[in-house]
Amino acid sequence: MSTETESSTMKLILLLGVLVELTCVYAEKPGVCPKERDATLVPCTPTCNSDDNCSGIEKCCITSCAGTSCKIPDGKAGSCPAASEVQCTKSISCSSDTDCDNEQKCCGSSCNTLICSNPV
Repeated sequence: MSTETESSTMKLILLLGVLVELTCVYAEKPGVCPKERDATLVPCTPTCNSDDNCSGIEKCCITSCAGTSCKIPDGKAGSCPAASEVQCTKSISCSSDTDCDNEQKCCGSSCNTLICSNPV
């Protein structure tokens, strides 16, 4: 094989590799990465590159020290009611669905705070 043919073959292989990479679609799984409960327990090195690297429903999430790890996402079934329909109460405030008991979700309220509320 001549040097010119080898060079052309290598260029073709490189081009095909780029095209394959560009056409690969990484499916993003539903849900939101949870907030870290204890930053001392998270990996500071990448353990995943995309949700496809994680099993089941887990998502590839960025850690507080710029690593990545697979985690079960936040998000419970159902939707929050309109904030105007959620009355201001002395309910425990929340920052994500995982802060709420059972099927309750962390929703906006009529007093501009986040509280645990039953989904609609």
